[in-house]
Amino acid sequence: MFIRVKKVTSGRKQYDYLQICETSREDKKVRQKVIATLGTMDELVPSGQLDRFVESMAKFSQNLQVLNLHQEGALSAEWSKSWGPSLIFRRLWEQLQIPEIIKAALTERAFQFDVEKTLFAIALQRLVKPGSDLLGSSWVKRAIYGEGLENIGLQHFYRALGFLAGKKEYVEDQLFERRRHMLINEVDIVFFDTSTLYFEGKGPKNFAKRGFSKDGHAQDNQIVFGVVMSREGTPLSCMWWPGNTADVETIRDVASSLKKRFYVKDVVLVCDRGMVSAKNLKRFTALGFKYIVGMKMRKTRHVKTKVMGKRGRYLEVRENLRVKEVSYRHQRYVLCYNPQEAERDKKKREAILDDLREKLAGGEARSLIGNKGYRAYLSVEREALHIDELKVQREARYDGKYVLRTNTDLPKEKVALTYKGLQDVEALFRDLKDILEARPFFHRKEDMVKAHLFSCFLALQLMVELKKRLESESVSIPWKEIILRLEQISAVKVNVGDSEFLLRTEFPPGVNDIFRAAGVRPPPRAQLISPQKACSHKISGESPGYTQLKLV
Repeated sequence: MFIRVKKVTSGRKQYDYLQICETSREDKKVRQKVIATLGTMDELVPSGQLDRFVESMAKFSQNLQVLNLHQEGALSAEWSKSWGPSLIFRRLWEQLQIPEIIKAALTERAFQFDVEKTLFAIALQRLVKPGSDLLGSSWVKRAIYGEGLENIGLQHFYRALGFLAGKKEYVEDQLFERRRHMLINEVDIVFFDTSTLYFEGKGPKNFAKRGFSKDGHAQDNQIVFGVVMSREGTPLSCMWWPGNTADVETIRDVASSLKKRFYVKDVVLVCDRGMVSAKNLKRFTALGFKYIVGMKMRKTRHVKTKVMGKRGRYLEVRENLRVKEVSYRHQRYVLCYNPQEAERDKKKREAILDDLREKLAGGEARSLIGNKGYRAYLSVEREALHIDELKVQREARYDGKYVLRTNTDLPKEKVALTYKGLQDVEALFRDLKDILEARPFFHRKEDMVKAHLFSCFLALQLMVELKKRLESESVSIPWKEIILRLEQISAVKVNVGDSEFLLRTEFPPGVNDIFRAAGVRPPPRAQLISPQKACSHKISGESPGYTQLKLV
C-alpha cells in the first residue's frame, strides 16, 4: 500500500485528494487500486485530521515505535557500526561477479572460513581505511556492519591473501572475459602508468631493490607497481617488477602480456612525458609498438622552435580543445591548445609577476635567485635583477598548450582525445596511491607483497565502477567525500524485551545519489532481526506519544 495525491479539476479550481492505494498485477500488467479517499489536502491539513490519522496509524507499526523510542533516548544501543560502505561496495562486488570468480577458483581447495567474504573485507578496508592487515582485520570486526564480516579475524586475512597470491592471472582473466564485449574496439588503446612503493627494511630479496624513486625515498628498497587500463578507464591488469626496473622494460612486459592474455592485436601505448626519450621511442618502434607520447616543450629544441612555431589554423575538436598537426623530419606531431587552461596559465603568471615586482621593490633580490618559478622571468643587468619582458613573452607562448608525438595513423583529433584519456587514468592512479597508502612494507614474503598489491587492484575495480556510475548520473562528489558520507550511515542494534531490532541512521546529504547510482535500495529505518516472542503493543496516554511499549 502507498499514499498518493490525486489532482482533480472542478470548474476553475483544482483539488488535491489524498488517497490510499495498492498495487496489483493483472494479466501481466501492473494496476493501482484506490482503497480509500481520505479527503482534500486543503481540508485535512488545516483541521489537523491528517496528523491525527498518521498518529493513530503509527500505533500499529512496531518498527516505527521502536525508532521513536530510540530517538527519544528510551532505548539503549547494544552496538553501532558503520553500514554505508559495505552496502554500496558489496553490491558492486557482486555485480562485477567477483564472488563467482573466487568461488570457482576455490574448487581445488577447502577452507574452514569464507574466503570470498574475507577478500571482500580486505578490499573494503583498502578503500575505506587503508592500513596494515592487523589494523584492517580489527577495523572490519569492530567498526563495520555486514553479513558475515563480524567473524573475520587477522588469521583469515593472512590465509585469504595467501590464496589470492596464486590466483592473480586467473581472476584478472575472468574479470576481462565478463566485460570483454565492452573493452575491445576497432583500435585497441591501453593506458599504462607506474609508481614506486618503498619498503621499511629490506623487503623480499627478489623484488626489493633501490632505483629511481617516484615518491622521494631513493634511499629505501622499493618495488615498481604498474596498472594497465582500457581506453574506457577499466583496470585490466596490475603488474610489479624489482625496484630497479626501467620504465621501458615494464612497457615491454605489459605489451607482451596484453597480446597473449587479452586478445589485443595492436597495442597503442599512451605515455606521459616522463617516459619519453629518443632512446625509448626507438625501442618502442623496434618492438613494433604504436605510441602517443607527450613531449617536453621547453627542453626539446625542435619542438620549441619548429613544432610550436608552425603557422596554421587550429581545428576545434570540442569545447576547450583545439588541435593542429605538424610534420617535422618525417615525424608526426599534434599541437593541442586549451583556451580555458591558457587563461589559467596567464593568471598564474601574472600573479607570480606581481609578487616579483613587490619583492624587487622591497629589496629582496638575493632571495629570488634560488626560486625556480621566479628565475624563469628574471635577468641580471649591471649586477641588478630585473623582470625580462622578452622571457615573459616567450613563456606566454606555452599557455594552454601541449605537444604530442605519434607514429599511429589515427586522425589528429583522435590522437588528442586519446592522450586526454591518459590524464583521467593518471587521476585514477593517484586514487590508487591512496588505496596503497599503507605500503606493503609490513610483509616480508614475496607472495604476501604480491597479494597485498592485488587486493588493492580489486579495490580499484570497485572504485572505478562507482565513479563511472556516478558520472553517468551526472553526480560529482570527491572520492574522499563519498567515503566520508557512506561511513556516516550506521547500523544500530537495540534490544526491546526479548526481541532485537536493527536501526539505520539518517542519510547525510548526497548519499541518496550514491545509492541510486550503485543500484542499492536503502534499508528500512528499523527492522526486526531476531524475534523471540510474538510482539504486540499498546500506547498509554491520550495521545500517541510513544512513551511506553508493552510486550506480551
